[in-house]
Amino acid sequence: MKTITEIFKKNNSLITKLINKLKDSRDLEIIFRAAIDTNLAKHCHFANYKNSELTVIVTNTSWATRFRYAIPDILKQLRIQPEFKDISRIRYTITPSEIQIPNKKSKPIKLSSNNEILWQETIADLKEKNKIRSQK
Repeated sequence: MKTITEIFKKNNSLITKLINKLKDSRDLEIIFRAAIDTNLAKHCHFANYKNSELTVIVTNTSWATRFRYAIPDILKQLRIQPEFKDISRIRYTITPSEIQIPNKKSKPIKLSSNNEILWQETIADLKEKNKIRSQK
């Protein structure tokens, strides 16, 4: 039986290839993050670099717009690096980093006095119609 070390040392093992790909991906991510603005980096995440095309995940549409306008400058910065010398395109997708679920203890919605009166009248009207239906 082979030890884990022996498996990792074997260059053509699947695990070794995956580990190397992960290391390469991390290295490319570090270079990518260095090429973009610090605030933008908080909302843009390196996803993939394949066939001279970089794919980036952006957290929302607002940051995607900012990212889109920064793409020409980012391309210039990345082309300086040997790892990205052949980059031809940057694609991005929008994927929220977290879905915000409203807190159950949130404050009730405050209605204007006109809307409150309308709601009360509507509820009273529905109750009245419900009584009439139940009597028939």
